[in-house]
Amino acid sequence: MTAVSGGKVLVSAATKLGGSYVAGVPGDAQVIASDYTSVTMTWSPVANALGYAVYQSGALVLELPPSLTRATVGMLNPGTSGISFEVRTVLSSGGGGGSRSISASTKNLPSGGSISNVNYKTNGGTVVYTADILVPYAFVRLFIGGPHKAVGVSKGWPINASINNDTGGADPIQQYKLMNYLVEGNDFYSPLLQYTGSYVEGQSANADWSWKELKQAPQSQSGYTYTWNVPLGSTDALPEDYVVQGQGYAPIQNVFGGSLRSYKCAGEPCDDDPDYDCKGSVLCSTPDLLKWCDIAVNNLTRTDSLTYGTM
Repeated sequence: MTAVSGGKVLVSAATKLGGSYVAGVPGDAQVIASDYTSVTMTWSPVANALGYAVYQSGALVLELPPSLTRATVGMLNPGTSGISFEVRTVLSSGGGGGSRSISASTKNLPSGGSISNVNYKTNGGTVVYTADILVPYAFVRLFIGGPHKAVGVSKGWPINASINNDTGGADPIQQYKLMNYLVEGNDFYSPLLQYTGSYVEGQSANADWSWKELKQAPQSQSGYTYTWNVPLGSTDALPEDYVVQGQGYAPIQNVFGGSLRSYKCAGEPCDDDPDYDCKGSVLCSTPDLLKWCDIAVNNLTRTDSLTYGTM
């Protein structure tokens, strides 16, 4: 300040703006497209316009410069009809076109919800997953499971699935998936990650979100369809054991592939899809049951009459 003569910075007084107001646009404003959560409208330009304002149900939702005569309003609820819009012109003086209300509707989601048509196919060491994501999400994730191990041994990231009330009068069972691999990213950067957290299935402690990057899993999007090219050839991942998850903005949704596991089975954590069923056997409560199974298998003899017995 001392370097300026007089010790003051010379600033001109602000120019007082003239009056302006919002007027209606010409009567050709119309809705040209809509989907599950958005509506797109267009209109003809208005001479000398300072800009345009879009109103939804009487409330201002968008302001645009005069060079834009097309707008998309998002974050609408799926399956909503009779949504009222109006596009108005901001002018410094004079009149605009006649005001016109525009009505629009959004599509109903299919019965499966906002994530549908989930599929996968194997192409050599790569597994290609596809899914239609019908609403905007902050995160779209693909989880993949690993080997099916006993409860209390498997590590992974748990994802709640549903409540099984078909328990014959017993308490409901909480079902879930335990995931070991994750693909999360976008068209530019989409890594395949492996779970490195300390959570072991059956623990009461919260699972920790901890992953390490293995390699790139290219991801792309065309319209609603997401495609993941996941290089699983050098991993122990099970391609059929997956979860496609959408989270953020819209309510979270999970689509599950493969079998589910359970937090409660006869009062204890259990596996809803075990490799064997020993109910009724005295060996069910025997420690090291797998060793007993190995002994039995190793001592089986097969005769020509297709009968079995132990030596």
